[in-house]
Amino acid sequence: MVAAYKRPGAAIDATFLQQAEALYRLYRHLLRERSRQSPGSKGNAIIHLALRPLARLVRAWGPTRTYGPAVARVAGMPLWLQFVQQWLLAMRFDFSSDTYYRYRLYQLDHIGEAILFFPSNVYMALRKHLYEHMNVDVAQFDDKRVVYRSCAKHGLPVPVTVAEVVGGVARAWGDGGDRVVLPRCDLFSKPADALGGKGAARWIWQGRGCYCGENGEMLTGDELLERLAALSRSAPYILQERLTNHPAIATLGPNALCTARVVTCRDINGSPQHLISIFRMPRASASASTDNFSGGGFASPIDHASGTLGNAVRMDLHDAAVDCLEYPDSKRPFTSFCLPHWDAALELCLRAHRVFPEFPSVGWDVAITPDGPILVEGNHDWGGQLAQQPG
Repeated sequence: MVAAYKRPGAAIDATFLQQAEALYRLYRHLLRERSRQSPGSKGNAIIHLALRPLARLVRAWGPTRTYGPAVARVAGMPLWLQFVQQWLLAMRFDFSSDTYYRYRLYQLDHIGEAILFFPSNVYMALRKHLYEHMNVDVAQFDDKRVVYRSCAKHGLPVPVTVAEVVGGVARAWGDGGDRVVLPRCDLFSKPADALGGKGAARWIWQGRGCYCGENGEMLTGDELLERLAALSRSAPYILQERLTNHPAIATLGPNALCTARVVTCRDINGSPQHLISIFRMPRASASASTDNFSGGGFASPIDHASGTLGNAVRMDLHDAAVDCLEYPDSKRPFTSFCLPHWDAALELCLRAHRVFPEFPSVGWDVAITPDGPILVEGNHDWGGQLAQQPG
């Protein structure tokens, strides 16, 4: 995934290529092992091998027609050459057209450099194998309540949680009491075990005991708790005081919180180190309640030394060929933003990783607030696409 920072014409360390080749050999080994365990695998493998070249040609045609014109316009790459490159990459590395266009592999100086990128299927298979090999229980990161309690126990700043709502019952956070007293401030609710911002909602304090939802619905505090109680019958919910962006970056998220995805990785001695950082911003819409990349938001690489943002990208393949130079609402260039408290944010993530030393790597979502950096989430699956597409 180091190729996310490579610029055309830049030299690549041979060690990176060797490490990537070793990872792909492991991936192919895992595939063979899985095939051996499937009934009729030998016959299916022969058929697949015979039909593979033709199948890859057919699969490349549709994406070339859909996404190719934008690449031809921006990068000057003719459609026929895009089509041929996709076929070659599919045959050599089993890459899909999604990978080709998402990571702009048409910009590589040599097609062999594509091995430095990891499609989602490869990334997920290798991660799963690693955690099983290390006997790491990822369940603690699947529940945000576990992460918040562990971090708070070690004095790490996390959002102020008001209540947890489980099985239709709301309980005050912290002391375990049943009575929940809602503060007179904006609130934020989300499922404790959901990914990608699903089910998240903001509740804006209106005074006189009322909160306004994103659709303009007005609820009293009791009605809000009743709403969450009904939702919690299918999944546990947490209710928190809503965080806001630092004034220096407020225009990048006028209606929702921005977060930095900071990935830390243990070195050979077990000490956590910074690996890569991406800044996520919500789509320019008043209805956007989260900054999720998969929800139409923007993602920008962060310069490790200075905290300065680079040009942003969007996840949708229709937009993947073009850098986003400015945030739509403010019209201010992304590269003019320097994250405040950046050094403190990096140090916070390293401290947090020491709380979970069994994990080889963790993707931390950090909010940069007026009070400094605050840990919003920890992710054992920190997203191969988010790590590689920006930059």
